[in-house]
Amino acid sequence: MQQCVKNYIADLNNLYTTGVAREHAYRVPFQNLMTALLPKGYTIVNEPWIACGAPEYIILHGDVPMAFMEAKDLKDRTLSFDDIAHYCKIITVLLETDRVMKEIDV
Repeated sequence: MQQCVKNYIADLNNLYTTGVAREHAYRVPFQNLMTALLPKGYTIVNEPWIACGAPEYIILHGDVPMAFMEAKDLKDRTLSFDDIAHYCKIITVLLETDRVMKEIDV
């Protein structure tokens, strides 16, 4: 797992240093990272912009949508403790969902 995170950070740095990369340029490295981190049987799909408010990513388990993700530009803002705590709760819920899905699949 550490190597895929290192690769992701390197890809972000390479894009950032070009000085011309915008939001969409960072989507492929993020999708690659998520693909490496997701358990077997899960797929992440990058949805092109369809309508205002539509998620950029859909995480599927087989053909069942399990999560919708929206990428946000922090615009030089640092995540607060509350932001990080919120994301940790989301990760906890996703892990529990995965655990329950595995029980159902058995």
